[in-house]
Order: sequence, then C-alpha cells, then structure tokens
Amino acid sequence: MSGAAEHPAELNSPTATESSGAANALEQEELRAQLAELEREMETLRAVLLSKQEKAQEIRRKLGISPLSELKSDIEQSFKNIQDTQAYQKTTDVVKVASEKTTQLFGSIGRKIGEMKNSPTYRSIEERMGSAYTNVRSSISSRSNSLYSFNGDGSAAPTPAQEEKPIVAEEPLK
Repeated sequence: MSGAAEHPAELNSPTATESSGAANALEQEELRAQLAELEREMETLRAVLLSKQEKAQEIRRKLGISPLSELKSDIEQSFKNIQDTQAYQKTTDVVKVASEKTTQLFGSIGRKIGEMKNSPTYRSIEERMGSAYTNVRSSISSRSNSLYSFNGDGSAAPTPAQEEKPIVAEEPLK
C-alpha cells in the first residue's frame, strides 16, 4: 500500500514530468519521420503501379483486347464458376426432375381427355350442346330478320321506331 501511494507522488514531481515530456517529444519526432518515410514509399509505389497499368493497357491494345472483350470474358468465367457450384448443380437437377414430372402429368391429362372425347357420354353432351347452339342461333337469326326485313328492291323496311306517323293537332280543350 505504501508503494502505491508513492507512485502518484513521483508522477507529480517536476523531474518526472519533464523527463516524460522529453521522451514524448523524441517519440513523436521519430513517429513523424516514420510516417514521412511511409508516405514517400506509398507515392513511389503509386507511380510504379500507374506505370505498370499504362504498360498493360498498351499491351492489351496491341493484342486487340478491348475493355468490352475483357468484360465479356470476366462474365463468362463468372458464369462458368457459378455452374460449377454444388448449389447450381442441385438446382439444375431439381428443375430437370420437375420438368419431367410436369411433362408426364400433361401427357396423362391429354390421354384422359382423348379417352373422354371417345366416350358415349361426352358425345351425347357434345351433340346436345351443338343442337342448343343451333337453336339459339336460328332464334336470333329469325328475330333479326323480322326486325330488319328487306323489301324486294333491296331497301330495308322501316322499323316501328322509324315509321313516320302523321302529326295530329289536338283540339284545344274548351
């Protein structure tokens, strides 16, 4: 306990503060020098990288490699990588199985419909529907013929709404 009480007193003494301040100043100066050196190295590396990028671009141009062809190549490679994944393979297999089952289902439905069309019940219903359609059609046709019957000269006979009615003056009420 007495040692813990002695340390704070030593830190507050003028000689301890002056020596740590001098050490801090030297340490900060050293850190500034390291930082300056790192920034110079980074600038050199940026210049080297830029030079190499320009050289690579020149070589690509000489080879006829355009940015569009590079993009196309990158996309093709990415797609190939995706196709090689297990998840893609499993999904492809599931879709294939589902497609086969759907095709079988529709084939089965088609066969059932074919069988149904050949059944006597279906033919009977088909005949009834056909005769009902014919009856309705002839009924509509006869109505329209009576409404719009033509005179012998090809002109349409007036409908009741179109007939001219003489205007009769009413006698005033007395």
